[in-house]
Amino acid sequence: MSGIFYKKIKGISHVNIDGSSRQDLARTLKKGDMLILKADPGNLYDRWAVEVHNSTGGQLGFLPSDARDASSLLRGEPISARVHRLIGGTNWFSKIILQKKNLGVVIELEKGEPNWKRVEEYTQMASPIDKVVQEALSKEKEENIEVAIKLLNEAMKKVKEFTITNKIASAHRRLQAPINRLSLLLEKKKEYELAFLSIQEYYDFVDPVQPNKAEREAIRKRYDRLKRKLNVN
Repeated sequence: MSGIFYKKIKGISHVNIDGSSRQDLARTLKKGDMLILKADPGNLYDRWAVEVHNSTGGQLGFLPSDARDASSLLRGEPISARVHRLIGGTNWFSKIILQKKNLGVVIELEKGEPNWKRVEEYTQMASPIDKVVQEALSKEKEENIEVAIKLLNEAMKKVKEFTITNKIASAHRRLQAPINRLSLLLEKKKEYELAFLSIQEYYDFVDPVQPNKAEREAIRKRYDRLKRKLNVN
């Protein structure tokens, strides 16, 4: 939905992995500063997470759950963000009377209408990849396991190549990469190393079309289980 929306950045009191303080980064902001939004489909906790960064790349936090728009960002749709205002922790009244020591940041999100012609072009580009995945999954349903594994492998390679070549077009796929089914069948056949390597290769690139939470958890548990079985550090 197009329009202008105002949202408060979440997680702004945390420290980044590189040790930088999000509060320190927030204190350098001023009204009107442009911000960078980055979809994070590989996030272990939330496949729809959207990171908010300052203009130099320092992470300030995340968009709240009701305004994440990860799919829109991954599809290349027009969304911009800028600082609307800073709240709390900026003066003695906030710090002493209101006991608000942390600084908060409200941002202005402006969402434009997608270029529907371009969306159609991307969808057409993604369609052959969906067909390859669908064919592979249908073979498994027919219980032709050997053929299914071969086709699932081919489908995974197609998804990876397509994503690396054109991530925005890949985000227009209808079907997720069949890594859960492929690794499951390989594990059942006791092809443990192949199953492990298939998941590892999947983790090596960020697929914009992520599995649902249950499947992500199943893949992660299988990966950890295979890692222990193969004594991989």
